[in-house]
Amino acid sequence: MSLIRKIFDAELARKDTQKGPNTIKGSALIRQQGGGVVTCAGQTVTAIPATAYADERIWAIYGSYNKGYRPNHLGNIQFENEPLEFRQFTLGTTCDAQGYFKFENVADASFYIVTNITWQAGNSQQGGRLMQKTNVWKGELKEIVITP
Repeated sequence: MSLIRKIFDAELARKDTQKGPNTIKGSALIRQQGGGVVTCAGQTVTAIPATAYADERIWAIYGSYNKGYRPNHLGNIQFENEPLEFRQFTLGTTCDAQGYFKFENVADASFYIVTNITWQAGNSQQGGRLMQKTNVWKGELKEIVITP
């Protein structure tokens, strides 16, 4: 169980999830040891406003504020006293069949973009959670590729 010391700024997160002039689009993929590529097709992609609370949470999960990967075999981190609004003030979309996603009408802000990519190998589930931080401002179209 992990405790986050920062206070969740619900007002900032609410503002960052309002409509705005920007677009974030991209793809997420993991290259397997044998050379195959697995994408986020059909998976949820979440844009989390980069508040102080989210910064601390992202660091606990990925050990980085910019880009990260957490393999499934490490399991999930449970957080104590998660604010109810934390998940409410995020943006969500789904990767299409080719592994592409898009967030339209995004406010000027910084976001952690997170998704999960998994596949079955024998009796074992492979893959994990990926994260990349991005910023959008003043009507920007930001394109990202999320990889481990």
